[in-house]
Amino acid sequence: MLNPIKRGAGLMKLQTRKVTVLVSIVGVLLAAGAGATKIAATHSSTDTGPAVVATVEGKTISAKIYRMYLKNGIEALGLNDKTDEGRRKIELLKEGIISELIDRRLIDAEVGRRNLSAPQKSVAAAYERSVAEMGGEESYRKYLSEHSLTDEEFRQTVSDEVESQLLRGELDKEVSVTQSEITDFFNTQKSNSAFAGIFIQPERVHARHILINARRSQIASEIQSTGPLSKAEVDQRVSAEMAKRKDRALAVLARLKGGADFQQLAAQYSEDPGTKNRGGDLGFFGRNTHAARFDEAAFALKPGQRSDIVETEYGYHIIQSIEHQVERTRTLDETHDAIRQRLLSNKQAAHLKTWLEARRREADIQIDPFYRTAQLQSSLKRGD
Repeated sequence: MLNPIKRGAGLMKLQTRKVTVLVSIVGVLLAAGAGATKIAATHSSTDTGPAVVATVEGKTISAKIYRMYLKNGIEALGLNDKTDEGRRKIELLKEGIISELIDRRLIDAEVGRRNLSAPQKSVAAAYERSVAEMGGEESYRKYLSEHSLTDEEFRQTVSDEVESQLLRGELDKEVSVTQSEITDFFNTQKSNSAFAGIFIQPERVHARHILINARRSQIASEIQSTGPLSKAEVDQRVSAEMAKRKDRALAVLARLKGGADFQQLAAQYSEDPGTKNRGGDLGFFGRNTHAARFDEAAFALKPGQRSDIVETEYGYHIIQSIEHQVERTRTLDETHDAIRQRLLSNKQAAHLKTWLEARRREADIQIDPFYRTAQLQSSLKRGD
């Protein structure tokens, strides 16, 4: 559905029978403002039609908002009505957008029934954030002009979204997850590869390093900034500087071999600002976290061992292994919070879906014949 709760997801997905729009009104605006590839939509894809698409519980759905969705959807999905497949998807897009805008109006009506009101500070902050993400005031005004929207209409979409977040919060309170559900999920799914991200603790190491910065491209840029030089001269100077920096790393390595404290030398000589002040400590990390040569060396060390010089694109490293953990299955205590959040999110989404289905069946929804399709009318009656 067009999720009025989730911000900034500038993406739409086509399902077999209808389009599921995964963007809020502001999200669509931002997606287009971020430079979506524009195509020339034919007249049949963007017919204006009546000014009101539908009336839901006495509240209208503006054709301008519908056309905004349609235009942005066609552009974002790269659809073209010159082909049968393109026309089919455009029709699905039209149907899906209307269905989702109807859901938005149902949510708006519920916000009113529950007397939910977003703080003006929250609305103002969301509005300012949206304008900034669209590229600033000039881009924002240009976008309004392209879609024949007023600033007030845009502000209203922002306000609707913020208030919808409040409603989602209220609906979320109506579901919960029990300890037995968490335990059951752990016992039945811990061997399911689909949930490896929850249950499997990958092999990882805890290591420190000392870095002597030696990026060839950076050194070359610094040398070239001193004046015009031939490529051969630049290469020669880069090689000389790299050798000088490697000598510095070798000098540090010699001190370590002589019994010097790794953490003290890291604090004194390492040129990695992120770890220098904590003795070069990188914490635990898995494979493919750093440069390939670095990870290969780190995972080859046994706890307490130290590497020789390891060269990567960042420079010269000396690595010390602190701990090496093999891949294992996490315990119930370790996965408890992740399982709870997954189950809760699924329940909350299902609860919102069920609530919307019931509201569609109960609500007074009048769709203008120009926009109505048999499939759309049927799906609303069923609550799809």
